[in-house]
Amino acid sequence: MGYILAVMGGVVSGIIFFGGLYWTVRKVPDSKNPALLSLISLVVRMMITLSIFYLVMDGKWQYIITALICFLTVRLFISSVYIRNRM
Repeated sequence: MGYILAVMGGVVSGIIFFGGLYWTVRKVPDSKNPALLSLISLVVRMMITLSIFYLVMDGKWQYIITALICFLTVRLFISSVYIRNRM
């Protein structure tokens, strides 16, 4: 059960983190204060991601490694979809 939660946590945190990054990058050109928007976005995304990793970890390093692998897999997937849509 722990590995299932680790996979789900990694995927959810990846979607939140990289989805939030995509949203931020799209909003920066229209922002009156892009540096503040970027900083707040980074802090909020990191807080959410690290909180999910901490909850998923449950004291076992194997769970956080599993969550991290899923997190990075989401990054590759989102990057490939974005690149494919830009061409």
